[in-house]
Formats: sequence, structure tokens, C-alpha cells
Amino acid sequence: MIGLLLWLLMMAFAWVSGCWKVLLAIFLMMSAHEAAHCLAALLVHCPVRRVRIYPFGLCAQIDEISYISVPHALFILAAGPCAHLLFPAALHMASSCSLISTAFAAYLNEINRAMLCFNLLPVVPLDGGRIMQTLFHLWLPYAKAQRLGVCCSFAALALIFLSGFMSDAAGLITLAILFGQELLQHARLTEDRLNFYRYRLSHPFLGRRKVHDGHDLYRTRTNYLREGTALIDERAWLKRLFHCRYGQNMI
Repeated sequence: MIGLLLWLLMMAFAWVSGCWKVLLAIFLMMSAHEAAHCLAALLVHCPVRRVRIYPFGLCAQIDEISYISVPHALFILAAGPCAHLLFPAALHMASSCSLISTAFAAYLNEINRAMLCFNLLPVVPLDGGRIMQTLFHLWLPYAKAQRLGVCCSFAALALIFLSGFMSDAAGLITLAILFGQELLQHARLTEDRLNFYRYRLSHPFLGRRKVHDGHDLYRTRTNYLREGTALIDERAWLKRLFHCRYGQNMI
């Protein structure tokens, strides 16, 4: 119902304003961005749960991107922004073939550049924020990396607000939406951590060994947790965790 309402509002706006060409270009840019994410996910065998079509473009849902190997996650996340790098050449070709005017091509290039820069802001769930958060997993255990990503996102939003960079009405609304997204990300940290543990239990990771005393797992390592003088491998630790938390049937 919400999707249908968005479509109707966008069509009405395009009809009244007469800027359907700009809206179509934005739709194509966003769709290419999400299609690049999907293609990259398929190349590394990461399932795409669903792809929805909104008036502003496609929207892909890739649930396991926070749990798969860091190189694969970075590949998927970087694919979207890289898609924007193709548009200057495409717009130049379109203007050379007289499909659009040179001035309109330059205007669309500015829109494309703005979309790319915005998407690379270090704010989760934007790609820049997700890339930042994923890089934290190279040296931090899962929960700390996720929490640090959210904290850095809050800090980035505060700096953007104080700088006045997005001080107009549209910018403030965008910042408010992103702040709300951050609150949701923070509220879901525990749930996200448990989902990672479930994924790790069903998808064992083989990598460099990491022996530590913590009560968490390093995403990029095969974990061995120290308990007194004994070592317990991560799979046994996860089975015991879910047995204690939910009972044997939840494993």
C-alpha cells in the first residue's frame, strides 16, 4: 500500500512539475546502483532476498552482507558506488548522439555526482557507512565493530549538522531520517549479533586462528575461546550459547 502511494505521488509530481525526464534519470541511476549490488552479490554467491521497485529506483535486500567474508562484503558494497562512475560516459554518449542536450547532460552529471558523494558519507546504512563498519571487522570482534560503526555514524551526522552543509529544509529532513535509521541500527545491535552467530553456526568459517578471552567472535578469523586452561572452538561455543539461551531445539 505504501509502495503504491509513493508511485501515485511521484507520478502526480512528475505530471504537475513537468520534470519527468529528471525523475526518470534518477530512477535509472538508482536502479543501476542497486543492480550492481545484486550482480556483485550473485558473483560471490550471496543470496539477494528481494528486490523492490520504488518510484526512485530499485531497492535490493541482501540480509547476509553483514555476516559473509569481509572481502566479499566490501566487493558487494563497493559495486553500487562504482556504477555511478559509468554515467558520465553514458551521458556524454547520449549528448553526442543528440538524445539529450549538452546542458541537460551536465545537469544530470551534477545529480549523479551528488548522489555518489551522499552515498559515500560514513553513515550506516549508506554504502560509505557500511564500508566503514565492514572495515572495522578486520581487527575488532563482531559486536564491537558493529557498535563502533553506529557510534561513528552518529558522530558523522553531528558533524554534518554542525557544519551547516545540509542546512536547508531538504537537508534537515534527510538528516532526521538518517538519525532515525541510526536509532534503529542501535536498537537492533543485539539481534544483529545473534543473527551473525546463527549464520556462523550454519556457515563455518575457515581462516586464520584467533585465540582470545572474549565472549564474541572475530568475523575474519576461526575463533578459539580461552576458558581457564582449556580452549573451545567457536562451533562448540555457539552450540552451547544457543542451548543455554533457547534450548536444544534452537540450534
